[in-house]
Amino acid sequence: MSITIISFLIAFVANVSLSLLVLINNANSWTNRFFFLLINSMNIWALANVISTESIGNVLAARFVLFWAVVFAFFFYLFANAYPDPKLHIKTRQLRRLVVWVLFVMALTLSPFVFESIMVTGSGVGQPVVRPGMLLFAVTTVGLDATGLITLIRRLKRSKKSDRQRHLHLVVGISLMLVMIIALNFVLPTAFGNTRFIPYASIFMLPFVLLTTYAIIRHRLLDIRATVARAVAYLLSLGTLGVIYGGMLYVVATLLSRTGLYDEYQRVFYVGLALITSLSYQRLLVFFNRITNKLFYQDAYDPQQLISDLNAIVVANIDLQPLLRQCAEVLANTLKVEFCDFLILASPPDKPYRNIGTSPREVFEKDVTTEIAEHLREEKSRLFAADNAHDLHSGVAKYLAVHNIAILSRLSPDGGEVGLLGYMALGPKKSGSPFGKQDLDILDNASRELVIAIQNVMRFEEIQSFNVTLQAKVNQATHELAQANNKLIALNDTKDDFISMASHQLRTPLTAVKGNISMIMDGDFGKVPKTVKDPLNQAYASSERMVGLIADLLNVSRLRTGKFAIQPVPSNLHTVVLSELKQLQETAKAHKLTLTYDGPEEFPTLMLDEIKIRQVIMNFIDNAIYYTPAGGHISVALKHSPHSIEFTVSDDGIGVPRHLQKNLFTKFYRADNAQKMRPDGTGIGLFMAKKVIIASGGSVIFKSTEGKGSTFGFTIPLAKLAPTPVTPVEPTSVEAQPQ
Repeated sequence: MSITIISFLIAFVANVSLSLLVLINNANSWTNRFFFLLINSMNIWALANVISTESIGNVLAARFVLFWAVVFAFFFYLFANAYPDPKLHIKTRQLRRLVVWVLFVMALTLSPFVFESIMVTGSGVGQPVVRPGMLLFAVTTVGLDATGLITLIRRLKRSKKSDRQRHLHLVVGISLMLVMIIALNFVLPTAFGNTRFIPYASIFMLPFVLLTTYAIIRHRLLDIRATVARAVAYLLSLGTLGVIYGGMLYVVATLLSRTGLYDEYQRVFYVGLALITSLSYQRLLVFFNRITNKLFYQDAYDPQQLISDLNAIVVANIDLQPLLRQCAEVLANTLKVEFCDFLILASPPDKPYRNIGTSPREVFEKDVTTEIAEHLREEKSRLFAADNAHDLHSGVAKYLAVHNIAILSRLSPDGGEVGLLGYMALGPKKSGSPFGKQDLDILDNASRELVIAIQNVMRFEEIQSFNVTLQAKVNQATHELAQANNKLIALNDTKDDFISMASHQLRTPLTAVKGNISMIMDGDFGKVPKTVKDPLNQAYASSERMVGLIADLLNVSRLRTGKFAIQPVPSNLHTVVLSELKQLQETAKAHKLTLTYDGPEEFPTLMLDEIKIRQVIMNFIDNAIYYTPAGGHISVALKHSPHSIEFTVSDDGIGVPRHLQKNLFTKFYRADNAQKMRPDGTGIGLFMAKKVIIASGGSVIFKSTEGKGSTFGFTIPLAKLAPTPVTPVEPTSVEAQPQ
């Protein structure tokens, strides 16, 4: 058997197997369909070629070669216009015209108008006798082949870098085959006038088969690796079983034949051998599947496992550094890339730029990254592949090439520049394979998940940073507040010292004024005219109030210094109330108010600080007089029971607004309506009254309704006052009528 026949048979079997695998993998793709028709038309043409060379002078065989050459050229043209997309890029009208023309040329090749006869020389070499139709045949076949080849070359130039290798192997294999076929079948036979070159044309199918197979295995040509790997695994499993089965059959049959037991145990042997074969087939298939997967899928991985690993890392980490470091390691190991690095831009002020990943060097440079952000600002994609460098900005493409970055991904919620957190960069695969669609889809999903994780972690960082900043500000504010408070305390001390000093200085002259007025009113300096009595009474009352105010100021000062104390002496509260009422009767009349007193018929002597209690009683009645409009009524009441005493002053004056009542007994506080009615008040009378009552063991009585009046008073348990037996009292009713 000649080398021509051997090479033809090898190429024929390989081509048939390859075309079937391509068609089975995706019968709906026009690319796969035309590839199947192209390969098998080439096989039939090669078979016709071999037949014609074995039967020199057979005109029909020679015409058959020309016929299938036209068919082969036509299917090659269709394949070139469909590759690599699954649809045909030819207009319907153009395709119809082409089909009509090809059918015409095919019919022409079977007629004498192209190939009349073959003259056989004495040396056994055939010399074809051609006619003018041969030119039409040559133009058609060469034109279809050349047009198809040019189309493939254009597709190669426009293809992505990741696809270029697979396209290149296909184009080189087809180009080499077409050039040699045209040269050996047409150019050389025509130039030398004999057919001795034609048999060698089929040899050049082998480069096409080898390059195409390599492109399928290495560069995923036509995406049939899964089908090829499965088919190879099945063939190897069946072949191995065949060898084992045949070897065992031969050995056992030989041994049994020598002992004469072959016929007796033949059925048992076959059944046992079948059982062994059936039981071992599945194990062999698994074994060869593993081998073929390593051969065809060097970069294979489980996408679900990758996502699960990333999710586990995201859940387990709340710090950005370990989170991205572990994610980078998982991505680099799973995808089998040279490195995986992250650049985080949106960071706290103390960490404005963080580069985290598996690369020993810094893949990202801040200045260059800023430049990339400018270039990518108008891009809408999330992922950028170096294989698509012709679609990228020249500055970005150059940066990816210089830093050996295969994939660049923007880390932002929408994949754009809005809310940009940073970038993720992956190096080339260690195997040299390009990134496929599955890789890009996985990386796109991983980028989305990582964006959410990074946002959450960075929010946590912001909270931590905010807590630290807030604590520092709180400490600073506390320090400043303490300093301000110290100043306020010092100012308050100064104020209290001034009040104490002023009170002591004012009390002596006021006492003299009050005493002289009292002596004048009593007639110690002569008879007092009636016209002078009222002014003297008002002067005396005012001096009395001033003495009470000074006493309050002194008590406030004593409260601060801790010198305030209740000094109880035996006192009759009823007598104290009558004394204060007598002093305030003239004032009530002057304000045109009705002042009444409801006292007990008998009252016990109690241990009271009479001076301070007198100030409290005077303050309550005085307030009622000043905050009750003319024509109003003031009721003073004193009661006692076996358990307690109760003193109240009720009026129908302006009252206290409800929302201000909680502040009423605080130092220097006065309600808004009270300030309007009596601007000269100090706001310490009620404050000191409450202090005296509580220090005496009692509690304050207070009720008020704005616009309807108020009730002020106190109640003290008798147990706190050590009462003595009841003593007679003065008349229990005092009434001051308005003038």
